[in-house]
Amino acid sequence: MVARTYSATLLGVNAVEIEIESHDGGGNPKMMIVGLPDASVKESRERVSAAIQSSGFAMNDGVTTVNLAPADLKKEGPGFDLPIAISLIAHRSRIPISVLSETAMMGELALNGELRPVRGLLAVALEARAKGRKRLLVPQKAAVEASVVSGIEIIGVANLREAVEIFLKATNSNQDPAELAQNLRDPNVTFDTTPARSMFFAEFMARVGQLKAMPADWKEVWMPELHDRRGS
Repeated sequence: MVARTYSATLLGVNAVEIEIESHDGGGNPKMMIVGLPDASVKESRERVSAAIQSSGFAMNDGVTTVNLAPADLKKEGPGFDLPIAISLIAHRSRIPISVLSETAMMGELALNGELRPVRGLLAVALEARAKGRKRLLVPQKAAVEASVVSGIEIIGVANLREAVEIFLKATNSNQDPAELAQNLRDPNVTFDTTPARSMFFAEFMARVGQLKAMPADWKEVWMPELHDRRGS
């Protein structure tokens, strides 16, 4: 069986969607990651294995192959931990293909299954929306950054088990994963995008001199902010 999830890798200020495929086979237990992964992606084998077991899920008893496509594009960063883990768990948890195909995800896993923030979520959100994904699953602590982008649901989760529960409950109840995430979320956690807009506005202003060279989707996010601050 092959399970697929979706994420992205950064190329400058842009992101390019990456498809993560995982296959469970026989033989001695072993995980292989192919598709031009850098050192931090290769190390996800250890992080993902520990996080899956710490979260109460089972690993494959044989050879597990994870492919990052397209294979000719270098993949960088620990953000592939979450989509790799979900693709492996999907084999046994019966997460529907339809739910996975609508969702992009990114996040670094701690050994106990907690999710840690990664860089580039703004660009990843823009790319996921452009590819027609309905939602983006990200670490809860970094959800504000991604939520600057409109037109796509941003779901912040605290750990791997919570991410899986959202998918499974959505399957069993026919509810939207974003609604379920809202019910599971700590009421003390807010998603005010104002701080994020202010933080990224500083980066944007540094690029104003190169405005014509900026991607159209970045202009879409920041031109309203620039208009408001100039008061015209």
